[in-house]
Amino acid sequence: MDDESDFPFCLRLVDSKIFPPFVDSCFPFTLGRPFPMRGRFFANIFVHFEPLGTYRKDHNDFTSENVYQDEALESLEVGLPPYVIPGSPWETEWRDSNPNGWRLLHSDIKTGIVSNNLRIVDNLYIQNQDSIHEVDKNGWSPLHEAARAGHVDIARYLCDRDVDIELRTGNGTGQTALEIALASHGEESEIYQYLLEVGAEEEL
Repeated sequence: MDDESDFPFCLRLVDSKIFPPFVDSCFPFTLGRPFPMRGRFFANIFVHFEPLGTYRKDHNDFTSENVYQDEALESLEVGLPPYVIPGSPWETEWRDSNPNGWRLLHSDIKTGIVSNNLRIVDNLYIQNQDSIHEVDKNGWSPLHEAARAGHVDIARYLCDRDVDIELRTGNGTGQTALEIALASHGEESEIYQYLLEVGAEEEL
């Protein structure tokens, strides 16, 4: 198919193990053929393609409307992966094997920000809109991370969604995003100038 929107899946590496040579397939997919290693073993990479449940109608436009997959959302509502049918025998087996539950995307938002991958950030946001406001144990928010990395597009995405631009790290005792941008990139940097433009206050 030519339309990328026909493939509303996220790619997540779930396992990789070394197996004897006679193992050359897996469920649900093995991408690529096993490659030879020293000795009598091969490496297989196990990959899941998971339906997101909710995704952008236009993957290139992070303001486009969301598309909802009813079947996937039904599973999400009861805490199952989108590919497990509620009430099926597979539900019991899956819950027994996953006592800690399930997360839609095992990429955290920091990973997307550090790698300057707005698609990861947006996918996490449309599944859980609180994700862009949450802070880690050190009080760092996604905007703090974007300021440190110098990624203006991600900072703009976050500010357009009303994150707290004056929030300080260290649970209120540390630096604002603007101060982090200044320390990391200088006052002439694009990220510093952008934060000033959207109303971040300079400390006198």
